[in-house]
Amino acid sequence: MARTINPRLNLSALPSVSDGGAFAFGGCPIRRFCVVGLLTLILPRQTFATQNRYNHSLRKIVVYEWRSTMQHNLQNTISLLTRTPAALNTLLHDLPETWTLRNEGENTWSAFDIIGHLIHGERTDWMPRARIVLQFGETQAFEPFDRLGHVREMQGKSLGQLLDEFARLRAENLAELRTLNLRQEDLERRGRHPSLGVVTLSALLATWAAHDLTHLHQISRVMAHQYREAVGPWSAYLGVMQCAGHSSP
Repeated sequence: MARTINPRLNLSALPSVSDGGAFAFGGCPIRRFCVVGLLTLILPRQTFATQNRYNHSLRKIVVYEWRSTMQHNLQNTISLLTRTPAALNTLLHDLPETWTLRNEGENTWSAFDIIGHLIHGERTDWMPRARIVLQFGETQAFEPFDRLGHVREMQGKSLGQLLDEFARLRAENLAELRTLNLRQEDLERRGRHPSLGVVTLSALLATWAAHDLTHLHQISRVMAHQYREAVGPWSAYLGVMQCAGHSSP
């Protein structure tokens, strides 16, 4: 069956890299003509009514992609933070060490290292800094974060022990966060980061959630890297294989 570009499709409605509205496919931005080309290659010529439904669906996808940023919502943040320990445990617990102890080369982290880093953050970063904001505001800067602090956290421990420790610390921190009963005016309170300057409590808590996602992505990238040669030519289609330093330590 012949393939054709839909004559009713408004190409200008699709976001482009240059206007900040890149359409993500496989983890990588694609210009609008690539998206249209991809869709028209896989979709046959449709009836008029079907084309209208197709155009409407495509517009919904594009609008969602274009406007997909969210304002910080504390309950949404807590919902995500609550799930991270179980997600990591499901992915990593009892995996062969060839998956969890290998990294991407010199001065990079393994999945084992990343769990140690997350533990160190639970101890020294998120809730300790939230307390400083609420108690001292901008008058007391946060302590600088030790990016090698995870080395101490990991000493003499198995991955299973680290996963259990992370789950315990996260549960304790979230219990404390809930007891604070933070209001909007609390979230707008300001603290002082040692290098970023003035920050809000809302931004700190949003960063806590995004930090989890950063390292979930990093773990998938590090693990996929172990099969970079095994996948052969399919690496060209695997976005995770193309990420370079997106979340390096």
